[in-house]
Amino acid sequence: SGDTAGAGKDYAAAVKADPANFSALMNLGAALEAAAEKEKAAEIYGRAVQTAAPGEQRINAERALGAVSRK
Repeated sequence: SGDTAGAGKDYAAAVKADPANFSALMNLGAALEAAAEKEKAAEIYGRAVQTAAPGEQRINAERALGAVSRK
């Protein structure tokens, strides 16, 4: 339980600076999800899937996208 809005802004800035930053995308998605911004989170997780390396990164991004899409 931290400053979700502040963290979201920081992650959004990181994604703007580097749109392929997988960690920033996943963290931004999580911050949006925590803020009940389900559609925005799904969009960001979808971008994370596209930038993910094969294997664990892609699996984690697909799981996050699937989970937020079911909520």
